[in-house]
Amino acid sequence: MRKYKVNLKLIRLFVIIVLVEIIFCCGLEQQTDDYPIIEAKATLAKWKDNKKAVLSLFFDDSTPGQATLGVPALISRNLVGTWFVNPGAEYYNNNLNTWENIVLAGGQELANHSFTHSGATTQGQVIYEVGEAAKAIWRIRKQDDYGSLMGFCTGGGTTWDAGILAQVLNNYKCIDRQANAGVKITATTILPGSNANTIFNLVPKVIDAGIWGRLHFHGISKTSGTYPLDY
Repeated sequence: MRKYKVNLKLIRLFVIIVLVEIIFCCGLEQQTDDYPIIEAKATLAKWKDNKKAVLSLFFDDSTPGQATLGVPALISRNLVGTWFVNPGAEYYNNNLNTWENIVLAGGQELANHSFTHSGATTQGQVIYEVGEAAKAIWRIRKQDDYGSLMGFCTGGGTTWDAGILAQVLNNYKCIDRQANAGVKITATTILPGSNANTIFNLVPKVIDAGIWGRLHFHGISKTSGTYPLDY
């Protein structure tokens, strides 16, 4: 009769492997039961929270009327505006508490409208006008320099070197609102003497078309306001 040697180590190893496989399969089956696999479909929303359209309120020049009337009006209605400010201008500093405290606390957004609203045609001037305004906004946001993105728009009636400006805006994390946004935009400037109907007339058009609507404001004053509260 032939005798065979039995390798007990190999047998033990084989048994362990089988037991591990059994335990793993049982655990996988239990996990599948607890978290069933379902089919899902993901889509990218065109606008935040999958809204049908978007309407932005832009305010240029940090005017006295914006600080004393516009900012409180939006905050009291839980609306958010984008305020393109000139931190180096006298009219900005006359309402410093509004621009550097109330606006941020009220959930409003500050954007760069250049430091003094003077334009810039040399590299040094462009860096100063864009950079100093950007630094002021980052400081108000309680961020380090170059801490976040911000909107930008050149001041009306000013002259800029477009080539230098594009590079400086990139360096200071500024997004030019006049650049191509990649979506259809309809914009309306709110002229002196306008009323609520001017705004309301744009809203249905924006919603129906599913596009980005923008209302651009400058001076704000009460009907009985006297010059030079705002222009």
